[in-house]
Amino acid sequence: MQTVKKISWIMLVLGLVMSLITGFVYVLPSPLTTAIMSDTGWDAGKVGTFISIVSLMMGIFTVVGSPIMDKLGLKMTGVLALAIGCVGGIIPLFAGQNYMLHYIGRFLFGVCYGMAMNIPATIIPIWFPTKMQPALQGLRTAFSYGGIML
Repeated sequence: MQTVKKISWIMLVLGLVMSLITGFVYVLPSPLTTAIMSDTGWDAGKVGTFISIVSLMMGIFTVVGSPIMDKLGLKMTGVLALAIGCVGGIIPLFAGQNYMLHYIGRFLFGVCYGMAMNIPATIIPIWFPTKMQPALQGLRTAFSYGGIML
């Protein structure tokens, strides 16, 4: 039986935390739609586009993220994705009611989420024995959905 190294567990935990946080931030504005509209004066179309741009970027960068992962490796792709996500998360803090800056922040977060989506799923087959993989993939999925549920 293959022994699992400590670094494997650390990478798995980081991947699970990444799944949880990105799942949470992905849907965070949705329940706040009416509050966003009343606070900013944006109409439903702007708020809907603001919320849904993450899904588009996530779809594109899930596909584009795989070649990036092949070139940079898992760790560097994760660092790059989280750096892009941090920029996307910091922009709105200084944007006030500027729609375009908020939109750019959500756009960047979608890029981050798409690039990072395959990382936890890839960590498991690379660093864990075959017997453990189904359970760990289930745990990863639970963390991702758990973040969305929050």
